[in-house]
Amino acid sequence: MADTYWDPANLLQITDDYTALRIQCLARAQCDRKIRCPESLSSSETAAVMDEVRRMATNPPTKVTHKDLDKLAKLCLCRNSHASQWRQISHDWKSVVARAVKHHERLTRVCIDSGSDQCAKLLVERKNCLKMLGVQNVDADLSVELSNYLSSRAETDSKMSELQGDLAAARTSVCTLEDCLRDLETELSRTRAREIELIKERHDANWRIEEIRQAEHARLAGMLKLVDAAKNNRARLESVIRGLRDELGSTICALEKERERTKSLEESADELRRQLAEATEAATRARRTAEEEVDVKRLAEDKKDLERRLSEAIEELNSTRRLLEMEKAKATSLREKQEDWECRLLNAYAEGDRLLAEEKSKSQGLKKAKEDLERRLREVDLWSDRLHFEQQTKIKVLSSIKHELRLRLSEARATSAAEANRFKRNYDSLAKSHAVAVERARRLQTSLDSARDRVQGLKDERASLESQLRQCRADASPLRATNECLRNEIADLKSQIRTLEEALSNRRWRSRFRTLVNPCKQDPATGGPDSAVMLNL
Repeated sequence: MADTYWDPANLLQITDDYTALRIQCLARAQCDRKIRCPESLSSSETAAVMDEVRRMATNPPTKVTHKDLDKLAKLCLCRNSHASQWRQISHDWKSVVARAVKHHERLTRVCIDSGSDQCAKLLVERKNCLKMLGVQNVDADLSVELSNYLSSRAETDSKMSELQGDLAAARTSVCTLEDCLRDLETELSRTRAREIELIKERHDANWRIEEIRQAEHARLAGMLKLVDAAKNNRARLESVIRGLRDELGSTICALEKERERTKSLEESADELRRQLAEATEAATRARRTAEEEVDVKRLAEDKKDLERRLSEAIEELNSTRRLLEMEKAKATSLREKQEDWECRLLNAYAEGDRLLAEEKSKSQGLKKAKEDLERRLREVDLWSDRLHFEQQTKIKVLSSIKHELRLRLSEARATSAAEANRFKRNYDSLAKSHAVAVERARRLQTSLDSARDRVQGLKDERASLESQLRQCRADASPLRATNECLRNEIADLKSQIRTLEEALSNRRWRSRFRTLVNPCKQDPATGGPDSAVMLNL
């Protein structure tokens, strides 16, 4: 297996064995979110996952992109139940990869710092060796260059860390912008779907309102037809009642005439009865008087004639009574019909008034309902227009944000690409400088080894010189005793000289005395520095 920079299989909790034949699905069970899905991936899917994990392990974590995480998340989920959870798995992995990137950068920085510290230690040790040797530093320029290189290396490392931080921040911002862009695209699609639904609801509401309007118009037309029919029935009933009233009036007039006629007939019948009574009395008187037989016959004939006329009058009276009773019955039936028609007319009036009241109330209710529907339709139109305007505004804002995000994303990508190129160039120059520094460090190590050998030789020479010095000190001990004696004699001579200088007042004697004393300066017995100084005084 190739060299690896990190362990993505273990950090991402995929598996802890690179030779595993089965990998469990990374999704969570629906019954308990803390339990992992019990299903395992197929052998082909497991092989694809392990290949992807090995490829990611051979690259630094800084080179892992979100596309790689999305691809790996899609491969690590079972196809039956949890294929839609790859976004959540990829989102959870981002923080893990970010921590791995920080750890890798920290380790890289520590390695670079340890190399710089080692070079600095070698330089200090070389300086110490050169000081011990007591030779002039012929590689001063090299040390200056090495210190400059180390300072530039430190600056480059700091710049590299800053660039890596900026690159990670740029990648994070790019990922955040991509997530925001996806969220905005999702929100835009949901907003468009909601707008389509609202348009459909508006069309449905308009269609229902139009149907309600048509139904109400049809109902109003039917009610108007019923009102017109009621008005026609009322007019027809009024005309029938007027005809019945006229017929009743004519019947009442005919009945009054029949009553008068009956009354006259009764009067004539009474008159005939009276005449019959008179004729009967006359017949009785005629019977009584036999003489008047002719008158009796005539009276009998008159009586018969009167009886016949009476019977005719009675029959006519009976027929008149029957006609009168029939007329009374007709008048009663007509009165009943009139009362019935009057009741029906009153009922028709009441029904017409009720229908008119109902029609008025219904028309008012329909008017109110129509006004309410029109008001609600206007509100719905206003709300729909406002919502459409808001949706259009949101779409424009989202489009501008999307365009701006795309521009920022392109700028971030260009910046990240430029930073990556600059980082690569700096890394290449740093690698070259590192190679030069390694070569110089090797040269310093070689010179340090030679300096150590020379130091070791000097240490041996110093030991021999120290032994000779001890021998010389041992040989110089009797000379020290002689030197002590000479110092005592010199002290006596100093006292004598002071006495002589006090005694001598003549310059000639003093010069002669100095000429006499000068040869003592070259005396080997008194050749110490202290005696010469004292004699000069």
